[in-house]
Amino acid sequence: MSDFLDVNPKTDCTMLTDKTEVSFVPMPNVQERNNMVSYDMVPYEKVKKGFTVFRRNDLIWAKITPCMQNGKSCIVDEMPTEIGFGSTEFHVIRKRNNDVYMPFVWSIFSNENVLKAAQAVFSGSAGQQRVSASFLETFPAVLPKYDVQVKLVTNLEEKLESMNDKLGQAEKLFADMSKYVHSVLGIDEVSTQKPVVFATNSHMTFGARIDPEYHNPYYAHRVAEIEKLTYDTLGSIIEFSTEAWDQKTIFDESFPYIEISGIQIRENSYITTDVAVSAAPSRAKMIVRNGDIIVSTTRPHRGAIATIFCDESDVQIASTGFCVLRKLKRKDVLKEYLQWILLDDYVLLQMLQRSSGGNYPAIASDELKKIVIPIPDISVQKVICAEATKRKKEADKLRSDAQQEWRAAKEQFERELLGE
Repeated sequence: MSDFLDVNPKTDCTMLTDKTEVSFVPMPNVQERNNMVSYDMVPYEKVKKGFTVFRRNDLIWAKITPCMQNGKSCIVDEMPTEIGFGSTEFHVIRKRNNDVYMPFVWSIFSNENVLKAAQAVFSGSAGQQRVSASFLETFPAVLPKYDVQVKLVTNLEEKLESMNDKLGQAEKLFADMSKYVHSVLGIDEVSTQKPVVFATNSHMTFGARIDPEYHNPYYAHRVAEIEKLTYDTLGSIIEFSTEAWDQKTIFDESFPYIEISGIQIRENSYITTDVAVSAAPSRAKMIVRNGDIIVSTTRPHRGAIATIFCDESDVQIASTGFCVLRKLKRKDVLKEYLQWILLDDYVLLQMLQRSSGGNYPAIASDELKKIVIPIPDISVQKVICAEATKRKKEADKLRSDAQQEWRAAKEQFERELLGE
């Protein structure tokens, strides 16, 4: 590959000023196995140190577990700015000349067999294992003529479009869930735009936070809709568990570890990574049990929230980047309802309002306890849970079908590439 590609090349940023808006790609913005990505816009001064830099049309490829084996990679061909920045856990691949069709390169490095080969050469401690740049630089690959690259990829992209359509349908099922919940609860959809300039009374900041974002009326308008109903604060509804693991007892050799990147955004599902006890990451300390609800405290408004499913006698270990919600304090709240209502737009916006920080805003547990949750009659909670469960089953089926189609398409791609 090094004959026609550069890995982690230098990028000239001297034309950028501190106030120049640049594209920013944190790891969660890259979707799995479908070459899709979203961009944040930030001033250069916030990312000029400590981040990976790349140019439009480069391929960024996750090098750390579990993101690498989950297929987090994409071509930044539609990046809003010529130069972008992202997580340090990306390798950057850049073509040397116009004989290379970058979608062809992405097809190679997103291949399941290539990802398995990369996993076999991981280095570092479990939970923080990475693929070195040399794997990409020395990977043996043949570069067909440009028109052959385009033909092979075109056939593959037709299947990719079908897969993305199914994935889009799955995401829409959850994206529309808040509208359904609001209609059931009688919450009005507030259409006001977020003001850039606003005024607030000085007494509102006395003894409280003084950051402008916290006092933006955009949030208050939505909280007011919830407060028209019966409601309570999250901390009054459920206990926050602080049960911690000493990284010595419970497990003999390995343990199931849940990282924030292992949560399926807004879909109440997650994956675990099997990690050796001897190589436990320093953040692997939260004991979680069946039925616990875990809430990511980093960028919580994205909805990295899920309910733990395991045997009653078993435990799993979660990152300290989660708050763990365990025992209900109120008898008139279903735990399943609480899981789904935490993913509501107006609830997630409260998490954003109460967060602090720059590119990776985080919410403290004391602030999370203050968000308000609508509490309808139990019968209404059951209706919402039934609808959410139905949508999740439909979404799981769409995702499964999409993955099967994509797997078959990539196998066909390999056969055609090898001339079989």
